[in-house]
Amino acid sequence: MERRDVVLLAVLGLVALLLLLGAGAAALWWVRRRRKREADEEAATKEPVKQRNNGFLSLKTPLISTKTLGFDAQLTQSSAACIQLRSQW
Repeated sequence: MERRDVVLLAVLGLVALLLLLGAGAAALWWVRRRRKREADEEAATKEPVKQRNNGFLSLKTPLISTKTLGFDAQLTQSSAACIQLRSQW
């Protein structure tokens, strides 16, 4: 092969490689755009969740626990029964 043919082959090979890389990048971009559009449409069709504001903060959980700590109804009833038994003695 002549030197001119080698240079021409290298240039054409490089152009073909760049075209393949560009086509791959365009395909990835198109797929991502389509997925994002489908996700946006799906999110738009869902019913929006109504949020309740806790004062000026919008929290999902309260800052202070609303449950009484250490309270057990069965334990309280048995304690009351013991107190009644002691008062009977």
